[in-house]
Amino acid sequence: MVANTANVKAVSENRALLHRRLLTHLAEADNTTYALAWVVNATEEQAMTGEKPHYDALPMHFGMNLASAIGGEEFMGITLTAVVIDGDHAFFDAGALHGRSQAQQGIQFSRDKADVPQGQRVAMVFLGVRDTEPETAHYEGMIACALLVDRAAGTGWRDLTQEAMAMRRVLDGTVNLSGLLASERIALQRALEEPLGGALWRNTDDTRKAAVHGTTQEASA
Repeated sequence: MVANTANVKAVSENRALLHRRLLTHLAEADNTTYALAWVVNATEEQAMTGEKPHYDALPMHFGMNLASAIGGEEFMGITLTAVVIDGDHAFFDAGALHGRSQAQQGIQFSRDKADVPQGQRVAMVFLGVRDTEPETAHYEGMIACALLVDRAAGTGWRDLTQEAMAMRRVLDGTVNLSGLLASERIALQRALEEPLGGALWRNTDDTRKAAVHGTTQEASA
C-alpha cells in the first residue's frame, strides 16, 4: 500500500511538473519576437505580399527511428510532437510545441482575434506517440487547435491556454479532432502515413484512424 501511494504521488508530481514545463515553453514563445523570416525559404517578396510560403519538406519524415521520423519531446513514455496544416500542406514540425513552427516564425501573435481581421487559418494537431520501436510505435493522443495568421501584416492570433491544455491531454491519450475541416483531415492523414515507412499509422488502432477520417466519436485512452 505504501509503494502504491508513493507511485501515485510520483505520477501526480510528474504531471504537475510537465504542466509547468508546457506553460513555460508557451510563455517563452509568446514573449519572443522572431527576427527570422516567417519560413526558411520564403522570399522577401512573399513576406511583403503575404503569399503562402513553400514549406520545407522536412527530411525527418522518412527516418527509420522515431526521433528522426517525427522529432518531438518525450514525457513519461510518450513522444509529444505536432503536425502543422496550412491549406493542402501538412508536415511534422515539433517547433509547434514552443510556438516556433515554420508557419509561426516571424509572426507576432495576439490573444485577441480582433487584432487579426485578415488572418488565414492554420491548424495544428498535437500528437502523442506511444513506444519507440517501428514494430510497436503508434499514435495515441491527437488534439487539434487553430491559429490565424496574416503574413502580410506579420501578425497572428493563437490561444496559448488551449495549446497548453491540448498538449497535456494528448499525453493522457485523448483524441479530439472535431475542429478540423474535411480538407485538413485528408492532409493530416497523408502526414501521419509518412513516418517509419507508414508503420506508425499501420500500428494505430482503428478508432483513432476513424477519428482522423471524422467517421467516429473522439476517444480517450
